Amino acid sequence: MQVTVQAIGAVPSLVVYPAIPFVAFGFFFIYWLSALLYLFSAGKIRQNNCTYYSCASYDLYSQTVTQSGCCGYTLHSTHNIVWAILYHLFVLFWAISFIAACSVTTISGAIASYYWARGETAVSLGYKPSASLNFLFSLLFHNVEVEDIQSR
Repeated sequence: MQVTVQAIGAVPSLVVYPAIPFVAFGFFFIYWLSALLYLFSAGKIRQNNCTYYSCASYDLYSQTVTQSGCCGYTLHSTHNIVWAILYHLFVLFWAISFIAACSVTTISGAIASYYWARGETAVSLGYKPSASLNFLFSLLFHNVEVEDIQSR
């Protein structure tokens, strides 16, 4: 516990850093939801096939009961749209995991920078380890892992 307090004292950006992934999640969810609504609205709208006496509706302008146009409409999507929605769901899970993993890697890199630094270097780390360098390291290691997987 004492080392944790010293690490937060030496790297004060660890206190405010969790706000960055929170904002990233917020922007991503807004984008993801708008794209999902766009995908759900894609397709052809068709009037349902119904018999003449299957329903009745009240027309406010003529103040009469009519039996036309009250069957409703359905949205018919192609199989490509369904696959696009499933892929979009996969991208949601991947992006959430990626943002969370980058956050954990950045925080652990900042803690490691403090822990392995000695003497005055550990006291004077400031905002550098958490915000910039370790985030770039996490992206670099992600790219290295992807290239290793592709080369196998």
